[in-house]
Amino acid sequence: MITTPELITTAEVPTAVIHLVIPGRDMPKYMDPAIQDIIKCLADQGMQPAGPMFSYHYRRPSETFDFEIGFEVSKT
Repeated sequence: MITTPELITTAEVPTAVIHLVIPGRDMPKYMDPAIQDIIKCLADQGMQPAGPMFSYHYRRPSETFDFEIGFEVSKT
């Protein structure tokens, strides 16, 4: 059974992200390097992820995936 959607309000959270537009078949080629780039960029600034990795998809996948991957950070 599907539950009724509920609209909620949440607090803004700072994040570090990389935006990718790639063919689905190339996901393994780009995903891990992008994750490592974010982690390195944060480390270079004396930061670390403050939560698990997330992805935000801008549209349904077609020939390409248009999405961001990122991490919550504790400071901006």
